[in-house]
Formats: sequence, C-alpha cells, structure tokens
Amino acid sequence: DLATPIRNVNVTVNAGATLNFGATQRLGSLTVNGVANLAAGGRRVLMTNALAVTGKLNLADNDLILDYTGANPLGGLSGSTYTGVLGLIQSGHNGGGWDGAAGLFTSTPDALSGLTTLGASGSAEVLGLDPGATALYEGETVDSTAVIVKYTYCGDANLDGFISGDDYSSIDFNVGTSAFGYANGDFNYDGIISGDDYSTIDFNFAAQVLPL
Repeated sequence: DLATPIRNVNVTVNAGATLNFGATQRLGSLTVNGVANLAAGGRRVLMTNALAVTGKLNLADNDLILDYTGANPLGGLSGSTYTGVLGLIQSGHNGGGWDGAAGLFTSTPDALSGLTTLGASGSAEVLGLDPGATALYEGETVDSTAVIVKYTYCGDANLDGFISGDDYSSIDFNVGTSAFGYANGDFNYDGIISGDDYSTIDFNFAAQVLPL
C-alpha cells in the first residue's frame, strides 16, 4: 500500500504507461491517463479521495471506493460524482464486451459472460448512512460522501454481493420512471430500465453460487 499509514500519495499513470497494483491501495488521488490494473484475487480495495480516468482502470474482481472531498472529484468529467462513475463504467462496459477505449473495466471471464459486473452506488444508500456518519465496508471506514464500485453479480442493485428480493424491489420501483443508473436497475448500462434488465437479473439470480 503506497500510502500507508495515511492517504497522502497522489498517483498519476502517464499515457503509454502501465501501473500494476498488487494489493489494496489507499491514495490521496489517482489519475489514469495510461493503464492501471488491480491484481485479481478478490477482496482488494482501491480507495482514493479523487479520481480522473482518461485511460483504462481495470479492477478485475475487486472494489473501488471514491471517498470524494472536493467539488470535482472526477477530473474533467461532467455531472455528479455518482453519474460520473457510471459514465466511466458505461464506457469500459461498452455494451457488455468490456472493451471500451477508456474507463473502468473488469477483465474476468464471468463479466464477459454477463454473470458479473461492476456495480455502483452511493455509500449512504449501500450502508444506510446519515450525513456525517461512517461505517465499515470491506474492512475500510467509509463516510456518507463516497461512491462504491463493487465487483458483483449483474443484478445486485444494493451491492451486498448477491441477488435477492431487495434487488427486484429496486428495479420494480424504478421501471417506467426517469430514474437511471445501476443501483436503480439499469444493469446493462444502456441508459434505460427495461425488459433486458429484468432478463439479466432473472438469469443471474438462478446462476449465482456464492456471495461475492
């Protein structure tokens, strides 16, 4: 962990360069203009207070926590923090092939088959946090102003690692509304909540094995 014991290291991956993280990282900021990979194996977390990605950031089967403190924690991306992260995942997802030109990626075979994905939601929603409160997520202390990206089953809207009735409730509540985003039921990142998302959650509910 480059920033042990406190998150005070700012890391930039230049265009044309590749950085491989072999362990959980707690960073002040991460700028990826080239390629950054978090080693597969699960249970690793990439924590950062600020994030900017114009290249490729591959989380494999791990998680990301963007614990933002500034007004523009996603560099040049427009929109709120949550929608900015969704845009990065949508770009990497690229219709399901996970072969976009830039963005957030997972390279696992299960993601390529559609069983798993990178889901995103706000920490307040995932952990039930009131403003200013904190809780543990994957062993890390997280406050109410953070975005959580979890490698999980595609259809796990609340990011608890498996698909259940709570996830069906989320998509049922939001279908036909103007709500969007993975946590609301847009599991294939096409910008709408539709029958395709229901097909995804139904198939993966039957196919899931162990909580992720």
